[in-house]
Amino acid sequence: GEFVNQDSRFWVLHHPAQQLLAVVRALGRRLVAPWEETLCFWVPHFAPKQDELPMALGGRSMGWGAAPSGNELAQVDKVAVVKTEPMAFLGDKEISEGLLYRMVKWFFLKYASIMHDFSTTGMDKLPKVGPALLVGPHTFHSTDILIGPFAAQAQSGRVLRGLVHKGVMIANPYLRSFGLFPGKRDSAIALLRDGNWCACIPGGIEEILHHITDNGDTAYEVYWQSHNGNGTVRKGFAEVALSMGPGFKVYPWFFQNGEEMKYNPLFELWCGLGMDKIYGQFSRCLPQPLEWIAWQFAITLCFCLSLWSLPVPVKVTMHVGDGVEVREGETAAEFRDRVRKALQHLADSKQGRRSRSYTSAIAERLRCLGGQEAIKCE
Repeated sequence: GEFVNQDSRFWVLHHPAQQLLAVVRALGRRLVAPWEETLCFWVPHFAPKQDELPMALGGRSMGWGAAPSGNELAQVDKVAVVKTEPMAFLGDKEISEGLLYRMVKWFFLKYASIMHDFSTTGMDKLPKVGPALLVGPHTFHSTDILIGPFAAQAQSGRVLRGLVHKGVMIANPYLRSFGLFPGKRDSAIALLRDGNWCACIPGGIEEILHHITDNGDTAYEVYWQSHNGNGTVRKGFAEVALSMGPGFKVYPWFFQNGEEMKYNPLFELWCGLGMDKIYGQFSRCLPQPLEWIAWQFAITLCFCLSLWSLPVPVKVTMHVGDGVEVREGETAAEFRDRVRKALQHLADSKQGRRSRSYTSAIAERLRCLGGQEAIKCE
């Protein structure tokens, strides 16, 4: 059936579970909110159908309601955001001096130094004072998600706020201690306007699967297409950047040999047998909700198999590219395309290939490339 409310926001509810949620929502938003968010994360097929679902800055869209308009983004209430995520607005020193932060930072940077001879370039391009937004690709193993922010803090003293999918934060609330927070647009804008550095990975699970396909033949291709958004290309971070006004810069952020940091024999076997293509073609032929069930199974399988990834001692370098500046009168889609082009150019120029190659990455480690500033692990 159909349900149309009275405030000009239309919801098409074809499933009994959706109809039940609509009734429960009417009984009290405050009481329902925590359960609603959890259900939308695990059962996104029950979410209302829209032309373009709202995108979390760090991952797939699974939320309710239309994406905020430009006017709504421009009028973000910092006080309300602080009440929701108070830890995000702690000072850089207050976060970085926490015992848990210092212990985990020491471990990750020591691991990166020993296992990957980790180094960075381009950190001087980031502003010493004021906000910056970094945007990068998603590796299939996500090991770099904490190494990068810890390395940035070790060199600059500034805590990089990672904007992560809300589902990840629901399952891992302790990540707030390391500067990671739900990637909501209002939170991102409030953090940037407060002068913080923020980082996001727009590709989400779709980019992970894209990098795994064909045994990594497209491992270094930037892929921001949304499965839930009817094939739309994500632009949430671009809308956040535009809300900051002309002159604001977004910085491409890339890990050279990042895909080779881990080796997963199960992924290699699955793709080597061609099962990635077979399963993809099969799932796309299914009607809803079977197609959605197949998609959720692929996500779950990917996560479970990723736990069996083995570390590989390859040389890894974190690169920060030149900032892409917001132009007057530019649309979010236009700005997104410029950032994506800059990020792909950075990856191509530093990596020199778009396919995954463990032999090439290990060879770089053996050659002990110089001329890069090494991080300190104190």
